Amino acid sequence: MPIVAVIDACVLFKWKVTDFLLNLADLDVFEPIWSDDINDEWMRNLHSAMNIPVEKIEYRKRKMESAHPAANCPSKPEVLLSIIEKCKNDAQRKDAHVIGTAVSSGATLIVTDNIGDFPQNILDTYGIRKLRPDNFCVELFELFPAAVIDGARRHRATLRRTSPDVDEYLSFLARNKDLSDISALLAQSGGPL
Repeated sequence: MPIVAVIDACVLFKWKVTDFLLNLADLDVFEPIWSDDINDEWMRNLHSAMNIPVEKIEYRKRKMESAHPAANCPSKPEVLLSIIEKCKNDAQRKDAHVIGTAVSSGATLIVTDNIGDFPQNILDTYGIRKLRPDNFCVELFELFPAAVIDGARRHRATLRRTSPDVDEYLSFLARNKDLSDISALLAQSGGPL
């Protein structure tokens, strides 16, 4: 049974990271989960921060949903209410829907850059962990090295506009420290990228 992981809006906001993760999901390395609330957040923030046309963002969402039709899982209202009651501040309440989506979907992991917004005591109640995307990819590599190498190779092949060689690709992954640890592991692996 694959790892079931909710991908938070702050991760889906980053196209490079999302594309890398979804290439791994395409190979059944893990099962991605999100919700309409999560989608609304990354789409709104992407349009606001980068002024990307709404149509282009909606197209990307449709492609994601088409490739992973079972990924969209709303939080059950009673689950969400129970989580909100455990939250101590507005930041935690704002992201309660992400935990609710994890609980409602049976996910055991939330992939997020906003580690502090997910209180460990609430996650422990439901047996959920939180990891940054790079740490998540490293864990996946430790479990499924050949599949992660294959996913990286497929991801590099999708970058037709820039057509990076292997070194350029690994630098691309590591840029802004988004996927620097997995980039280093891929470089050390000697696998065909």
